[in-house]
Amino acid sequence: KTADRGAAWVQKVATAKQGSLGGVDVSILAITPQQPDTVFVGTTSQGLWRSTSSAEVWESIVAGTLSGRAAVTALAVDPTNARTFYVGTWSENLGVLLRTLDNGSSFETLYTTSRSAAITGIIVDPTAPNRVFVATAQGGVLTTENRGATWRALQWFGGPIRRIRVT
Repeated sequence: KTADRGAAWVQKVATAKQGSLGGVDVSILAITPQQPDTVFVGTTSQGLWRSTSSAEVWESIVAGTLSGRAAVTALAVDPTNARTFYVGTWSENLGVLLRTLDNGSSFETLYTTSRSAAITGIIVDPTAPNRVFVATAQGGVLTTENRGATWRALQWFGGPIRRIRVT
Protein backbone atom coordinates (compact mmCIF):
# COMPACT_ATOMS: atom_id res chain seq x y z
CA LYS A 1 0.00 0.00 0.00
CA THR A 2 1.23 3.50 -0.71
CA ALA A 3 0.09 6.76 0.83
CA ASP A 4 2.48 9.04 -1.08
CA ARG A 5 1.71 8.33 -4.74
CA GLY A 6 4.16 5.44 -4.97
CA ALA A 7 7.31 6.90 -3.38
CA ALA A 8 7.15 4.35 -0.53
CA TRP A 9 5.27 1.07 -0.18
CA VAL A 10 4.18 -1.00 2.83
CA GLN A 11 3.16 -4.65 2.47
CA LYS A 12 -0.34 -5.28 3.91
CA VAL A 13 -0.87 -9.01 4.39
CA ALA A 14 -2.72 -9.53 7.70
CA THR A 15 -5.81 -11.73 7.49
CA ALA A 16 -8.87 -11.74 9.72
CA LYS A 17 -7.97 -15.20 11.05
CA GLN A 18 -4.51 -14.20 12.32
CA GLY A 19 -2.84 -15.46 9.16
CA SER A 20 -0.92 -13.76 6.40
CA LEU A 21 -1.10 -13.32 2.65
CA GLY A 22 2.67 -12.88 2.58
CA GLY A 23 4.14 -15.00 -0.19
CA VAL A 24 0.80 -15.47 -1.98
CA ASP A 25 0.92 -14.71 -5.72
CA VAL A 26 -1.59 -11.97 -6.50
CA SER A 27 -2.96 -12.17 -10.05
CA ILE A 28 -5.38 -9.23 -10.06
CA LEU A 29 -6.51 -6.32 -7.91
CA ALA A 30 -9.74 -4.30 -8.01
CA ILE A 31 -10.97 -1.34 -5.98
CA THR A 32 -14.68 -0.75 -5.47
CA PRO A 33 -15.46 2.62 -7.14
CA GLN A 34 -18.20 3.60 -4.65
CA GLN A 35 -16.24 2.41 -1.61
CA PRO A 36 -12.51 2.96 -2.19
CA ASP A 37 -11.67 1.35 1.19
CA THR A 38 -12.93 -1.95 -0.27
CA VAL A 39 -10.20 -3.72 -2.20
CA PHE A 40 -10.20 -7.19 -3.78
CA VAL A 41 -7.22 -9.33 -4.69
CA GLY A 42 -7.36 -12.48 -6.74
CA THR A 43 -4.57 -15.00 -6.30
CA THR A 44 -3.08 -17.77 -8.40
CA SER A 45 -3.89 -20.51 -5.88
CA GLN A 46 -5.57 -19.06 -2.79
CA GLY A 47 -8.82 -17.76 -4.28
CA LEU A 48 -10.32 -14.31 -3.76
CA TRP A 49 -9.66 -11.96 -0.84
CA ARG A 50 -11.35 -8.71 0.23
CA SER A 51 -10.40 -5.88 2.54
CA THR A 52 -12.91 -3.27 3.68
CA SER A 53 -10.22 -1.40 5.63
CA SER A 54 -7.96 -0.11 2.83
CA ALA A 55 -5.91 -3.33 2.86
CA GLU A 56 -5.25 -3.35 6.62
CA VAL A 57 -6.98 -6.74 7.11
CA TRP A 58 -7.98 -9.30 4.47
CA GLU A 59 -10.79 -11.90 4.53
CA SER A 60 -11.18 -14.86 2.22
CA ILE A 61 -14.28 -14.97 0.04
CA VAL A 62 -15.34 -18.58 -0.38
CA ALA A 63 -18.94 -19.28 -1.31
CA GLY A 64 -20.60 -21.98 -3.36
CA THR A 65 -18.73 -22.38 -6.63
CA LEU A 66 -15.90 -20.03 -5.65
CA SER A 67 -13.26 -22.29 -4.13
CA GLY A 68 -10.60 -21.02 -1.76
CA ARG A 69 -8.03 -22.79 -3.95
CA ALA A 70 -9.19 -21.49 -7.33
CA ALA A 71 -6.94 -19.30 -9.42
CA VAL A 72 -8.60 -15.93 -9.92
CA THR A 73 -7.79 -14.74 -13.43
CA ALA A 74 -10.08 -11.71 -13.82
CA LEU A 75 -12.18 -9.46 -11.63
CA ALA A 76 -14.55 -6.52 -12.11
CA VAL A 77 -16.76 -4.62 -9.68
CA ASP A 78 -20.04 -3.14 -10.92
CA PRO A 79 -19.44 0.63 -10.84
CA THR A 80 -23.06 1.31 -9.84
CA ASN A 81 -23.58 -1.43 -7.23
CA ALA A 82 -20.74 -2.41 -4.91
CA ARG A 83 -22.54 -5.63 -3.91
CA THR A 84 -22.25 -6.95 -7.48
CA PHE A 85 -18.96 -8.18 -8.89
CA TYR A 86 -17.72 -10.66 -11.46
CA VAL A 87 -14.87 -13.14 -10.99
CA GLY A 88 -13.04 -15.18 -13.62
CA THR A 89 -11.55 -18.37 -12.22
CA TRP A 90 -9.38 -21.23 -13.44
CA SER A 91 -10.13 -24.55 -11.82
CA GLU A 92 -10.13 -28.15 -13.03
CA ASN A 93 -8.94 -27.08 -16.52
CA LEU A 94 -11.90 -24.74 -17.07
CA GLY A 95 -12.27 -20.99 -17.16
CA VAL A 96 -15.42 -20.02 -15.29
CA LEU A 97 -17.11 -16.63 -15.01
CA LEU A 98 -18.95 -16.13 -11.71
CA ARG A 99 -21.15 -13.30 -10.46
CA THR A 100 -22.30 -12.30 -7.00
CA LEU A 101 -25.22 -10.00 -6.33
CA ASP A 102 -24.83 -10.15 -2.54
CA ASN A 103 -21.27 -8.99 -1.90
CA GLY A 104 -19.74 -12.46 -2.16
CA SER A 105 -22.11 -14.47 0.05
CA SER A 106 -23.09 -16.55 -2.98
CA PHE A 107 -21.99 -16.88 -6.60
CA GLU A 108 -23.64 -18.09 -9.77
CA THR A 109 -21.90 -19.41 -12.86
CA LEU A 110 -22.54 -17.24 -15.92
CA TYR A 111 -20.16 -18.72 -18.48
CA THR A 112 -17.72 -21.60 -18.80
CA THR A 113 -15.05 -21.88 -21.47
CA SER A 114 -15.43 -24.81 -23.83
CA ARG A 115 -11.72 -25.73 -23.85
CA SER A 116 -8.83 -25.48 -21.46
CA ALA A 117 -8.72 -21.68 -21.42
CA ALA A 118 -9.09 -19.09 -18.71
CA ILE A 119 -11.25 -16.00 -18.50
CA THR A 120 -8.62 -13.28 -19.00
CA GLY A 121 -10.56 -10.05 -18.63
CA ILE A 122 -13.88 -8.66 -17.42
CA ILE A 123 -15.21 -5.13 -17.82
CA VAL A 124 -18.54 -3.77 -16.59
CA ASP A 125 -19.56 -0.82 -18.77
CA PRO A 126 -19.65 2.20 -16.43
CA THR A 127 -22.34 3.91 -18.53
CA ALA A 128 -24.51 0.81 -18.88
CA PRO A 129 -23.80 -1.72 -16.10
CA ASN A 130 -26.07 -4.33 -17.71
CA ARG A 131 -23.39 -4.56 -20.41
CA VAL A 132 -20.40 -6.71 -19.48
CA PHE A 133 -17.45 -7.65 -21.68
CA VAL A 134 -15.40 -10.82 -21.19
CA ALA A 135 -12.17 -11.93 -22.84
CA THR A 136 -10.88 -15.48 -22.92
CA ALA A 137 -7.60 -17.24 -23.52
CA GLN A 138 -9.43 -19.00 -26.37
CA GLY A 139 -9.33 -15.69 -28.25
CA GLY A 140 -12.94 -14.73 -27.63
CA VAL A 141 -14.41 -11.37 -26.74
CA LEU A 142 -17.98 -11.81 -25.54
CA THR A 143 -20.62 -9.40 -24.33
CA THR A 144 -23.93 -9.44 -22.54
CA GLU A 145 -26.56 -6.71 -22.37
CA ASN A 146 -28.40 -8.30 -19.43
CA ARG A 147 -25.71 -8.85 -16.78
CA GLY A 148 -24.88 -12.34 -17.98
CA ALA A 149 -28.24 -13.97 -18.69
CA THR A 150 -27.27 -14.35 -22.36
CA TRP A 151 -23.98 -13.92 -24.21
CA ARG A 152 -22.90 -13.20 -27.76
CA ALA A 153 -19.45 -13.29 -29.31
CA LEU A 154 -18.18 -9.95 -30.55
CA GLN A 155 -15.01 -11.36 -32.07
CA TRP A 156 -12.88 -14.48 -32.08
CA PHE A 157 -9.16 -14.00 -32.59
CA GLY A 158 -6.54 -16.61 -33.51
CA GLY A 159 -4.80 -16.49 -30.14
CA PRO A 160 -5.40 -15.73 -26.50
CA ILE A 161 -6.60 -12.33 -25.36
CA ARG A 162 -4.29 -11.07 -22.62
CA ARG A 163 -6.11 -7.81 -21.73
CA ILE A 164 -9.36 -6.13 -22.54
CA ARG A 165 -10.18 -2.44 -22.44
CA VAL A 166 -13.30 -0.61 -23.45
CA THR A 167 -13.09 3.10 -24.20
